[in-house]
Amino acid sequence: MEKAGIFIGGYGGWYINHTLLIGGGWYSLTNEVKAPVSGPKGETLYFEMDYGGLVFEYVNKSHRLVHLTFSTLIGGGGIEYDGRKEESDQYDEDSFFIVEPGVCVELNVTAHFRVGLGLSYRYINGVNLPGVTDKDLTGAVANLNLKFGAF
Repeated sequence: MEKAGIFIGGYGGWYINHTLLIGGGWYSLTNEVKAPVSGPKGETLYFEMDYGGLVFEYVNKSHRLVHLTFSTLIGGGGIEYDGRKEESDQYDEDSFFIVEPGVCVELNVTAHFRVGLGLSYRYINGVNLPGVTDKDLTGAVANLNLKFGAF
């Protein structure tokens, strides 16, 4: 795959002692990424991908203006080839296991709003689609976080 995927999603959960979050999250591919194979009639195919799971996050010194968070998502997802012409134009599809640990630098903007920049590593296992392997979907991820809530 030659084009980077842009995902949008979110996570939420319960903060214990302003330090440990336990919750869940879900992410979906939002931009068009061409698949490495064509459809049966030669049509261009695109990836559709979603994943989610349990989220665990440790917040180091949450009360400070700038602080670090360390998180891990453990779960599963699905990937498929889609023809983009009609809803029924779905071709090969598969599911996978995912683990995504990460680190983020967060800024406390207000008592109920935080902004963060982070890096994570998405490890995917179990993909068996023509033209795609686990290695194609595994790799480094940069992210922007906007957090709202009672921290």
